[in-house]
Amino acid sequence: MTWWQYLLIIALGIVSGWVGAWFRMHLAHRNLELQRLYDARSKMYMEVIDPYIKTFLAAKSAQAQKQLEKQMVSYEYRKAMTELTLLGSDEVVHAVNRFMAAANKMEGGSKNQQRDLMSAWGDLYLAIRRDLGNRSTQLGPADMLRHSITDIDTLNLD
Repeated sequence: MTWWQYLLIIALGIVSGWVGAWFRMHLAHRNLELQRLYDARSKMYMEVIDPYIKTFLAAKSAQAQKQLEKQMVSYEYRKAMTELTLLGSDEVVHAVNRFMAAANKMEGGSKNQQRDLMSAWGDLYLAIRRDLGNRSTQLGPADMLRHSITDIDTLNLD
């Protein structure tokens, strides 16, 4: 081998090392950004669904219902909903909108309206689950609600 071939090998080694270091740095930065987004989303999702969890727990208490209604029209809750619109995945934003529409239609609480609301609630849980990393989940809306609604199978959500 001649001296310029050795020089070429050394130059290729230096360039490939630099490119590899750049990719590692870029991937580390991207992973850090994704972790920050994950943390922000998971906190925000819990803030948005918290009043509804409380609503299902306090369904029979009029005082608790009034307190929850007050929370849902508060600045903090509106801010969380705006954050969800800006930071949430498209699937979660669509699921929240479907759930809100179903919740607003609940008047007398007919069986169909209950089923639609619970289906939208389960779909929202699934959308959040997928957005937070469980993309290939095999669970359905009823599976997501079974832990808190004992007669979920009577609604035929799946």
